[in-house]
Amino acid sequence: MSTEEAKYLAINPNHPNAGIYSPAVVFGNVVYLSAKTSWIAPEPDDIRAATAYLLDQVEKELLNAGSSMHKVLKVIVYLRDMNDYVDMNEVYTGRFGKNAPARTTIESKLPRNSIVGFDVTAYL
Repeated sequence: MSTEEAKYLAINPNHPNAGIYSPAVVFGNVVYLSAKTSWIAPEPDDIRAATAYLLDQVEKELLNAGSSMHKVLKVIVYLRDMNDYVDMNEVYTGRFGKNAPARTTIESKLPRNSIVGFDVTAYL
């Protein structure tokens, strides 16, 4: 049994989902980010722009947790339409350094009619 405690990173108290979830949880040397979906992006219906924006947000949260894009272990990509796969992948490629993380891509209906989402796990 581990004696370590989880560290819950705070969400901005003015965020509409404050109190519902933590943007990131650190346990031991693992960082679990809450999924990011494109409804928060400035251009939520443009797959390339939304992908770039979400990956920038992932990077900010990883840095805030003490990690980085180069330490990502696993990414789950959610696409509303698998026809967006090529465009998403072109923006995604190279964002994690020379060693790409494990990845699963799933076509799924997403909250608020989002077109793309990312669920990320990294290490410290």
